[in-house]
Amino acid sequence: MLNHRFFSAAGLVTAGAMLLGGCTGKTTDRDIKALTGGDVQKLRAAALQSPSKRVVIFIDPRSRDEYAAGRIPGARSLSLPEVPLKAPRNPDISSYGTILVYGNNPASAVAKGMTKRLMANGYEGVRYFPGGLEEWRRLGGEIEADAPAPDSQPPKN
Repeated sequence: MLNHRFFSAAGLVTAGAMLLGGCTGKTTDRDIKALTGGDVQKLRAAALQSPSKRVVIFIDPRSRDEYAAGRIPGARSLSLPEVPLKAPRNPDISSYGTILVYGNNPASAVAKGMTKRLMANGYEGVRYFPGGLEEWRRLGGEIEADAPAPDSQPPKN
């Protein structure tokens, strides 16, 4: 009788540990909340109407060159190495109601990775725009770019 109770209790403890072990808090694709181009346009319009309310911050995790060549106006360049896993939240970013991450298009692994990283680090209101810059352009969205660097060589005559 004592052995039966011991093994029953041990079995329950083991099963509980296995269930808890599966709750690692890992962020998956299923956790991501995606927005359509129309949703993004509405958020941007709301942000422009009330800049002091910090409605949305656009996070662009693409390379510095891609960011410089063209981005959603006001987007902040932020690469994955700049946001280590389990790093404390940046109060400037977390002060926005929506943190919107985008890349070039739906195939942009770095954008999805940044979305997951921000969520895993405890940021709230993180959303993913899978259409990215390509869809933004298709919808007629404004593009901001850095001025091209002056040519380092003198012009040829």
